[in-house]
Amino acid sequence: MIRRKNALLDTALACVERGIPVRAATITGTPDSDWITDADAARTVWDVAEPPNLAVTSCPTVATWRLPRITGGYGKRLYEQERPGIWPPTMKLPDGDWITCTLQPETDLGQLATGVEYVEPGTP
Repeated sequence: MIRRKNALLDTALACVERGIPVRAATITGTPDSDWITDADAARTVWDVAEPPNLAVTSCPTVATWRLPRITGGYGKRLYEQERPGIWPPTMKLPDGDWITCTLQPETDLGQLATGVEYVEPGTP
């Protein structure tokens, strides 16, 4: 019997190995457990036949941002022009907004553009 690749397990393990907390979530994204920072605990949750969805949060390793539909789309196009070697994790949400991850900023960013939100640590 051929078993398909478990991308959620791979992602959870990649995150916890880099110090990014992960959390099981329902299909709608509702948190379903406590934050996990250990690879063995991640294997227990996601190495199953029907793994749960995966939530991440901002932490010292990564900053997570929510961007409005137009701002996020425009930013993605500008980033494409830079021809990056490595793309930051980016996801388009069902409402058209975007979620993206970056390194934590080194300085205070001051006032953010309208609609741009920094996802506080502990917020899925």
